Amino acid sequence: MGVIYPKPMLKNNPKSNMVYLSERQRTILDILSLNDSLTREELTQRLNVSDSTIKRDLSLLKQKGLISREGGRSDGHWVILNEG
Repeated sequence: MGVIYPKPMLKNNPKSNMVYLSERQRTILDILSLNDSLTREELTQRLNVSDSTIKRDLSLLKQKGLISREGGRSDGHWVILNEG
């Protein structure tokens, strides 16, 4: 079952104020809010899922405007854009 995550506006539905996230996607947001320098590889290890799963989830979170990545692979960090 997905988690309802409040957000002011969705690009594809301006009248909606909610974004639906899976438990894993919500967990990713929680983890990144505690440690914004984690790599995709470290997330795969922490959540015990494949790299492609994490890549897909991160892409979705970026697409929904919830996170962004700043900096390079080695010195970059995640930015939570909207914590609800």
